[in-house]
Amino acid sequence: MDRSRRYIPVVLGTSVAIFAAGCCLHPAPAPVCPNAAPPPRVVLARPAPEPVAPLPPPPPPGPATIVVRDAGLQMPKSVIWDAGQDVYFVSNINGNSAIPNKNGFLSKIGPDGKVIALKFVDGSKKASELNSPKGLAIIGDILYVADLNVVRKFDRKSGKAKGVITVPNSVFLNDLSASPDGKTLYVSDSAVTFKAGSFAGTGNDAIYVINVKKGSAVVLISDEALHWPSGLLADDDGVWVVALGANHLFHVDQQGGTGPATRLPKGGLDGIVKLGDGSFLISSWEASAIYRGFPRGEFKEVISGIPSPADIGLDSKRNSLLIPIFQKSAVQFVPLPPLTPPAVASPLPGPPVVTPPPAPVAPPRPAEVAYPALGPTPPPSAPTPALPPAPVRSPPPSNVAPLAPVAVPPVPAAGGPASVPAAPPAPAPVPFGTPYNAGNSAAAPATPAAPPAGSPAR
Repeated sequence: MDRSRRYIPVVLGTSVAIFAAGCCLHPAPAPVCPNAAPPPRVVLARPAPEPVAPLPPPPPPGPATIVVRDAGLQMPKSVIWDAGQDVYFVSNINGNSAIPNKNGFLSKIGPDGKVIALKFVDGSKKASELNSPKGLAIIGDILYVADLNVVRKFDRKSGKAKGVITVPNSVFLNDLSASPDGKTLYVSDSAVTFKAGSFAGTGNDAIYVINVKKGSAVVLISDEALHWPSGLLADDDGVWVVALGANHLFHVDQQGGTGPATRLPKGGLDGIVKLGDGSFLISSWEASAIYRGFPRGEFKEVISGIPSPADIGLDSKRNSLLIPIFQKSAVQFVPLPPLTPPAVASPLPGPPVVTPPPAPVAPPRPAEVAYPALGPTPPPSAPTPALPPAPVRSPPPSNVAPLAPVAVPPVPAAGGPASVPAAPPAPAPVPFGTPYNAGNSAAAPATPAAPPAGSPAR
């Protein structure tokens, strides 16, 4: 009993010591003053976000292709831009293209596709007779029209007849082209007639020169090897020629000499225009397309899916190609991509220096395309007829950006797409298809008939 009482103070003292030690390790929190300011917050600096560049605005839409159809056009053959009035003239055959019928007419259309005057010149009227109007040319205030065996003149503002130029021995005048100085007109004679439901050549294929001041026409060259010459493009040295009966492009100088021919992939060539870089655009019935290239170089399709593209024109103000679609009785205005400038100015101080383009590289010669010859077949020992050679001309420039293919909407028709006649198989020596529909514009071209016995094949 006494021993137990002796241990009680010791146990109590030990407990008090342990309690005191725990209080020292965990002191009571300091009293908080309700009006005291909160402790400062430490803010970590973050990098500012990089500014986001705004999206560039979308490029403005380019000019759209314009198609003029169901407007009363009838077998349009040629389209030409009148820069002075800023209008387009269209020649309409409106019937058989090889016989006089007084059905032809000229239309005036605005660049927006609106028909200003469907029959600006009405061939059914005695004062303004037109039978089968085809090629067009403008010199001064006169609009010239190729019409079978004459070239007719009309006032380009009023449409009033201004006279006729007779072209002796011609039968199927096709295209017209004026020289740059306006003193000379070139006109092609495809020299075909319509017999037994098909076209037949007479063998008198020719290109004539017309003295504008005198109103007289003389033969520049006449040769069956011209293969139904059609599209013309005059320059200072003569005239460029393409043919309906072949796939040839060649030049005829002012003395009637011919240069080397350039073969295009397909034939049935009808219209030709020249762009600012010196390249040519050429329409092909057989390909249903427009080709682009340089003489003695390669030609490639840049516009496809155009049935029966006839004698094309160029609007240099809008950089648009004017395409008459013969079998559809429509015309189409197709904007072309811009061309790259030929040289770049040097940034060095001092007078501006123009960097010359690199040396031109001769393009590979395109593969020869087999094409039926026109005219009688020579005996095995005789050489193949060829155009006489001419001095070699300077090569085309190489500083040209290629034109990208242009997507062109097709022109619908109630009876489905028109078929383009293909070149007849060898060995029948006949030309490509029928150059122009002999009936109305809805019918397909007729198949060439066999020549009469005893006459040379065409």
